[in-house]
Amino acid sequence: MSYEISLKMAWDELATLATESEYSVDFLADGYVVRLDGKSIISEASGYAADEVAAVLVLHYLIGILKCGFHPRGEWISFKELRGGNVFWPAFSKSTIEPLAAYLQQNIQQNLPGSAAIIETHDIRRVAKLMQDGSVAMDVAAFPDIFVRVIFWKGDDELPCDATMFFDRGLAEIYGTEDIAVLLMRVAEKIIR
Repeated sequence: MSYEISLKMAWDELATLATESEYSVDFLADGYVVRLDGKSIISEASGYAADEVAAVLVLHYLIGILKCGFHPRGEWISFKELRGGNVFWPAFSKSTIEPLAAYLQQNIQQNLPGSAAIIETHDIRRVAKLMQDGSVAMDVAAFPDIFVRVIFWKGDDELPCDATMFFDRGLAEIYGTEDIAVLLMRVAEKIIR
């Protein structure tokens, strides 16, 4: 899927809001330099251009921050609670939640010392808390001050494993439902890889 139209619209809107020619944005444990001159988004870690999905998410984040800022409401919600979230839930669950739950079911070690464990996958480091029933909770920093909380319930003989993802309701003020779906999918992909 090409994001050409979304990228063009985002660059055009950012150009009307920007007060600087360059911004630094932390996104999923990588720093990105956004340059309006030349319309580039470069990973500080690799030196390469951001892929189209990351570019759209970073640009839409910057647009939202410049328009109204991020104001956490202190209320964690799930994707279903977004405007239109119920309509997109079956597809979102199949593409994001089910693969995430299956991965965690296979990869969470149950013999972790105490109740805390560090789970390291690729370039994201998260502190996960192992609960008595084998479930896991972790907060993933998506952007500065924007966290995605992943809750995983271990399956057993009676019930299948399951996962859910929560975020602060204030995220819906800077991102639309589709952007939030893509952000959560990117968080799940980073955990799985």
